[in-house]
Amino acid sequence: MTYCPKCGKKNDDDATYCNDCGTSLTGTPGNNKKKEECEDECFGGSRVGPYIWGIIIILIGLTIVVNSGLDKIEGMEWLQSIDMGWLLPFIIGIAIILMGARMLLKKK
Repeated sequence: MTYCPKCGKKNDDDATYCNDCGTSLTGTPGNNKKKEECEDECFGGSRVGPYIWGIIIILIGLTIVVNSGLDKIEGMEWLQSIDMGWLLPFIIGIAIILMGARMLLKKK
């Protein structure tokens, strides 16, 4: 049994209109405004937020890359004596830079 949203009377499951008051029993598309508001609150709110976080993440990534990897490369000697100690921070820094760029390029 389907109940009328206006008067509360019982109607058959296949009824399209209420037998008592004539209100349509088929759902009308709801307003997605509340869902959009929730997404705005949960995922950055304004349009400025993602840009700020993207820039911060890129700066952190660049700092890690420069401090751990690039400053140890001098000429071509680094090819002959590869020190793997800088490789992991270098990869993590690149990953952070890519995540920041992704946040900046993410479309709303």
